[in-house]
Amino acid sequence: MSPKVPFLALLAVAALMHIGVAAATDTAQPVTGAEAQPDPRRCLPSEPTVREGMEAILTDVEVALTAVGGRDMDPDELVTLARTIDGKLPGIRAEGLSKPCHRQFLLITDDISNGTNLMIGAQRVEPQRMGLMTVVQALNLYGRQFDHPDWRVLSYMPGRKTP
Repeated sequence: MSPKVPFLALLAVAALMHIGVAAATDTAQPVTGAEAQPDPRRCLPSEPTVREGMEAILTDVEVALTAVGGRDMDPDELVTLARTIDGKLPGIRAEGLSKPCHRQFLLITDDISNGTNLMIGAQRVEPQRMGLMTVVQALNLYGRQFDHPDWRVLSYMPGRKTP
């Protein structure tokens, strides 16, 4: 086993501890009610590259999870999804956000990158799936931290079948 894999697994666990528990539902849902009300302390990703890039990543994950019909993704599917996400991150990160929002945004994109690194680099499927869970949690955190209209909350738990 590569010494990188345990390190990446520890990063994923740390990211999960940082992000918190996933939404309790098994489907993507629009943020509604009190969650939908803009918090004046939340940052607005007004830069089109950031807004469209984050939306594209959310859609990629949502489509991939829907396509597997509730079963866990296999290693090849996880690697393909991770590479798709990784292809979008550099442009999003380069654009960044305004100074007060930039640090939190970079932390979230770091979590996404850590998750995709696990999805690509892990030698076993379980850590790869933990990488996907890290990406989902980071996307959900982005939706809570940033005022992104019509952001959808995703739910993914490895090993749990969705209806």
